[in-house]
Amino acid sequence: MTFIDPSKHFYGHDGPLLQRAVDFWKWAYSDLVQNITRGIVAEYLVACSLGLDKIPRQPWESFDLKTKNGKKIEIKSAAYVQAWTYGNAPPKFVISPKKAWTQTEGLTKESALNADEYVLCLHNEKERGKVDPMNIDQWRFWVFSKEEIIKLLNGRKSISIKKLEQVKPVDFSDLGKAIQNE
Repeated sequence: MTFIDPSKHFYGHDGPLLQRAVDFWKWAYSDLVQNITRGIVAEYLVACSLGLDKIPRQPWESFDLKTKNGKKIEIKSAAYVQAWTYGNAPPKFVISPKKAWTQTEGLTKESALNADEYVLCLHNEKERGKVDPMNIDQWRFWVFSKEEIIKLLNGRKSISIKKLEQVKPVDFSDLGKAIQNE
C-alpha cells in the first residue's frame, strides 16, 4: 500500500475531474469529532508517537499498529463530547475478543484479544464549544499490556473512565517510549 498524492485528481476516460484526493478527504473526514473519525485520529496520534505515521493504516488487521520490533497495538478512543447530542452517559472503552482475518486461513475460528498492548485514548474536553481533536492537550492516554487489560477488564467488556482515573495517564511526549517499554 502507498500514500496517495493529495494533489492528485480523480480521473477517468474523459480526463481529470476538478476534485483532488484532498477534496475527498475533506468531504469524508472533516468532522474529527465523529466516533469513527476520532478513532482514526487516535490511531494517527499513537502512530506519530511511535514514528509509524509514514506507514499507511491497515484497517483489516486484527490490531491497529505494529511497532518496529513487532508488538501489536490496539488503540481505543472515547470522548465526553460526541458529534451528536445525547444523554449524559460517561465515556467508556469497549474491549472484547474478536476473530482475526489472516491471508492464509481467512477468519479465525476463535475470538481473542489480538494485540500485545492496548492504548486507551480519551478526548477529555467536556465543553462542546472548546472541542478540538487536533489539540493534543485535550487528549489523555493510558498504555496497558494484554495481561494488564485483562486484569483491568475483570471479566467485563468495557472499562469506565472512573476505573481509569485510578491509573496515571501517560503524557503524549512520553507515549511512544511507554509503548516501547511496556
